[in-house]
Amino acid sequence: MKYRKKRGCLNTNLRLERAIGRLAYMFHQVHGKNSKDVDIYEFLPFEDKPTEKAEEREITLEEMMAIW
Repeated sequence: MKYRKKRGCLNTNLRLERAIGRLAYMFHQVHGKNSKDVDIYEFLPFEDKPTEKAEEREITLEEMMAIW
């Protein structure tokens, strides 16, 4: 779990999308006209923008089963 918190999801497709999205974002920052107005999440279509109230605590199995 520590690895996933530090490195993110283990899904290869999502990791590839993030890598390409970062490259596109950096390219836009260097060559774009309005580079200050663009957020990196505009280049990551399957990534949700984190909210301000995102909880950092781990959820227990019982809590997860209650949610599902």
